[in-house]
Amino acid sequence: MENRAVTGRLEDKLIAKLESEPMKALAYALMEILPSEWVFETAKETGFCQRTTSTFNPLVFLWHLVLPFGASLRMNLREYHRTHQKISAKTFSWPAYYKRFTPELAEFLSRAISRAISVVMGSQKRDLADFLEKIGIEDIIAIDSTLVPLNEELAELYPNARSATCPAAAKINVQLSLRNRSVRGFQIEKGKANESTLLEIEPWMKDHLLLFDMGYFKIDRFSEIENAGGYFITRLKSNVNPVLLRSYS
Repeated sequence: MENRAVTGRLEDKLIAKLESEPMKALAYALMEILPSEWVFETAKETGFCQRTTSTFNPLVFLWHLVLPFGASLRMNLREYHRTHQKISAKTFSWPAYYKRFTPELAEFLSRAISRAISVVMGSQKRDLADFLEKIGIEDIIAIDSTLVPLNEELAELYPNARSATCPAAAKINVQLSLRNRSVRGFQIEKGKANESTLLEIEPWMKDHLLLFDMGYFKIDRFSEIENAGGYFITRLKSNVNPVLLRSYS
């Protein structure tokens, strides 16, 4: 309880030092993602800081690294130390500050990043699920492919379209579920395989929104997706002249 009261006042003081409203909004978001209790517990678990002292507070240290308290975002450690002095309760010597950059700090920051990603992604996932339910879409599937260069001795099995510069390559075609944040399916084909042949219309596409680029562009496929009860978004080729049925702008 003592830590909570102290850090509550500290957080208010730190936010007050931010001049721009966007940075203050970011600071409030940081409070939600990395609450002070979690910061203190994790600092202790990782061995970064066993206890809070009048000269060193892991919450202040973390906030100072994440938020731009200095005049420039490109600061060296000396400049970070100098600006840290402005927000720290008491003077923190340069050697003591420098010695805080340890493997334990790296583990502490790694856990902070992992938690932040987990919290943000989880929130976005819930928001997306609610949105999809409202519009009657089961999932959004992003579809794309990439080339992976291979040893030239595999050119016969995996020929590449750019045979002069890279004789062998595999084309990996991936279907990514945005709702579940996971791979729904993938194919490994020859590098010279045309993307337009890699998208087969299947029953699962009903009530799904497909996102793909012009490599998969095929007029007949669009009708097949619609007949299967699915939806799609893609870019139009320059030589296509569609009839606009309605506008939602």
